[in-house]
Amino acid sequence: MEAFAREELGLWRWKHHDSPLLIDPCREKDYGRHLSVDLSGHLQDMSVMGRGTIDVYDLNRSQLVDARADAFRHYLSLLRSEFDRGVNLTAVDFATLEFGGCWYLLLKRLADDISRRIESRISTERKRIGEALRRVGEVNEAIGNLIHLQSRILDEMSALASPKAPYSAFAVAYIRDFKRRLGSTLPS
Repeated sequence: MEAFAREELGLWRWKHHDSPLLIDPCREKDYGRHLSVDLSGHLQDMSVMGRGTIDVYDLNRSQLVDARADAFRHYLSLLRSEFDRGVNLTAVDFATLEFGGCWYLLLKRLADDISRRIESRISTERKRIGEALRRVGEVNEAIGNLIHLQSRILDEMSALASPKAPYSAFAVAYIRDFKRRLGSTLPS
């Protein structure tokens, strides 16, 4: 430091040993490395830079957290509606949405969680995350429909097997054979 002051050049000639304490939006493209967000609108730090950015800009002040939470609820409702109607997804046009970056981080977190649960990778790229979540929703709906259909069939089979039903002995024999072929422990 003394050598720097004596030279009066105004140039630091030695290697810098410092690191940034704030996220530089011009350089950083993956905010998910530094920040996470929950549905309540609260930001969590994932790095020193994330912590510094949250603290310096007071990103968890109550007005901002509440505004993010309101926006997220609206976007979630919009996303569900767009999924149900099968229309283009405006709820994932992050660049046009207020808090769009945080909304993307929330959906990315959701997709990552689903990926872990189903042990299959879901695309979390900005341009693909909406369609990836739509496909997950379609799969969940199909599974729900199959479970409902299975339940309905079992109810109908049970009704046919009731002692008062005509041909109940035939139905009971069919159900027994069906269970044996499935190797299942379906309810009686």
